[in-house]
Amino acid sequence: MACSRGQTEDITLLKSSRPYEPGDPVRRINWRLLARCGRLIVNVYESVLPACAAFVLDLESFRRVEERKNANNQTVVERFLREKKLEGMISLIASCITALAQRGVPAALVLPGYGARQPVFCMPGERQDQQAEPMELWPCWITRRRT
Repeated sequence: MACSRGQTEDITLLKSSRPYEPGDPVRRINWRLLARCGRLIVNVYESVLPACAAFVLDLESFRRVEERKNANNQTVVERFLREKKLEGMISLIASCITALAQRGVPAALVLPGYGARQPVFCMPGERQDQQAEPMELWPCWITRRRT
């Protein structure tokens, strides 16, 4: 259940223990205390949120290259951007960044450079609004459709 909220329980960090309640997982029973005291005690572990989530979007993989012959029988190379697939991926990443921001997990966005474009790194903590940081990068990449 904790994993569905974006956090995991670190079994190396014991937070406390409490009496067993019906429905508690068997793996959380403290077997040493059961042997010593004769009572069922359950370990409660520390919940840990990830420090940061990073998204790497390789824009080169959304390009399509086609070679064709022109009227002079010369090979012409055309490059196209797979816009629908890129928009779908942007929507997915934006949804993930929004969900993580609601849980207090900052997100970083990395757009590797390709061709003449320089790589872009947007790390959390550069501004107040953690969610807006990576999402502000999208317009500058979407408007440049062809390379």
